[in-house]
Amino acid sequence: MTVLQLAATALASLRGAHATSVHTGQQSDIDALAAARREASRQERAQARIARNDRAKVALAELISLAAADRYEEHPADAVALDEMASRLDACRGGSAFREASCGGYVVRPHSCNVRLCPDCERARSSRLVDRFAELSDKMARPRFWTLTEPNVARGDLELGIDVLIDALAHLRRRAIFEGGPCRADHRERAFEDVDTATRHTFGREVGPCDHPRHSRELAAAGKCRCARCIEVEIVSDGYRVTVNGCPRCTHAPVAGGVYSLEVTWNTERADWHPHAHLLVDAPWIRWGEMRDAWRAVTCDAIRRAEQRASGKVGRIAACPHHADEKGLATEGCVGASVVWVEDVRGAPGSEARRAAVRETLKYVTKGLLDEEGRPLPGAGAPEIAELLLATRGRRLVAGWGSLRNVHDREEDKLDPADYLVGPEVLPSMVGLPRRCPLCGGEALWELPVEVRRANCRPGRGGVLVWKPPGRGGRP
Repeated sequence: MTVLQLAATALASLRGAHATSVHTGQQSDIDALAAARREASRQERAQARIARNDRAKVALAELISLAAADRYEEHPADAVALDEMASRLDACRGGSAFREASCGGYVVRPHSCNVRLCPDCERARSSRLVDRFAELSDKMARPRFWTLTEPNVARGDLELGIDVLIDALAHLRRRAIFEGGPCRADHRERAFEDVDTATRHTFGREVGPCDHPRHSRELAAAGKCRCARCIEVEIVSDGYRVTVNGCPRCTHAPVAGGVYSLEVTWNTERADWHPHAHLLVDAPWIRWGEMRDAWRAVTCDAIRRAEQRASGKVGRIAACPHHADEKGLATEGCVGASVVWVEDVRGAPGSEARRAAVRETLKYVTKGLLDEEGRPLPGAGAPEIAELLLATRGRRLVAGWGSLRNVHDREEDKLDPADYLVGPEVLPSMVGLPRRCPLCGGEALWELPVEVRRANCRPGRGGVLVWKPPGRGGRP
């Protein structure tokens, strides 16, 4: 019985009934009807999404083919790559329908194109990553969510902008604020109330250059060095132990690990690109202003290195003091970015709040170029779509380090042989099929597949796609 038939049956059972009362047992019928309606609404939304994504793939394939035709003379290799993406997008509109011999039902395995703009493949990739990183994030002691940006880049410079973003992230992870070690930021004017006894105190908000003397090996050997490195003291800020040695924030605790995801959006007002990064890190308390200053420095240096490479020059880049105004924005020739955002990850391990933070980090990396119908945003067209696809091809846009290392957006799922068909004795077209039929629940005996269009399928139980051949209630 279908969901709609179940709803109709439940509604018929209520016709002619008395007023609603939990004492007459009618409340359970109403609850069943409401659940049936919700399920029907869910299936309708899923069916609408299948149709909408199918239209988006058709439009995208046409635009990519158009962009390829414009590039054949000057960039034939890029044109061939774009034509291949368009062909894979068209193939992604279909799937292989496997018939289970016992119940006669068809389960559809959709084709995958792995094109960055494909709405189905990007959704599936994001879901896989969320599931895997949600489990890893539950082991984080101090999860934080950071968003780091860079200055917008013009049309034609997206590949350079992504290079700058990846370079800046790599250098940020090597700084003391991530790797751990001495801090270069300004500190409180006086570290302690009593330098001789190192009296414990809470964190103050007044900021000034640290006035402690430099470390002296000779005095340290005699136990008389009074620098921030040698004086033992515990500093507390908002309930967090910032450091146990010396001046506040003189020494950073290292970030245990994290994952970053690169995202590219299109600015419709300025008609340019906005690359930025989302980071989920297991990190100690980090002052926002200090992260802003560090990010401004690494982005400035990354931009200067990229410009130097583009000009064909070699050697070290010119030093920049990375000056900023009272708002923290780059000034006096510094070209770094100062826009950063941070928030704590709320909720206990395994909670929906923790999972939502992972989902925010790993959301679609290229969703910003298309609207909900899969059409290009105002100001963007075939050339911009081609630029985005070529700039992101072959790149690892999601990567982990430290406690989350070796986890990225290309690792294949590991299938349990007890639940799925795997192994050299399994036909390649059937590898990964479930051993039990998701339609009837019995042990599955799959037949060779037939090719169908996704638009002719409908969502079934357990998140699978199902298909009915013409003449059996299915659509032609």
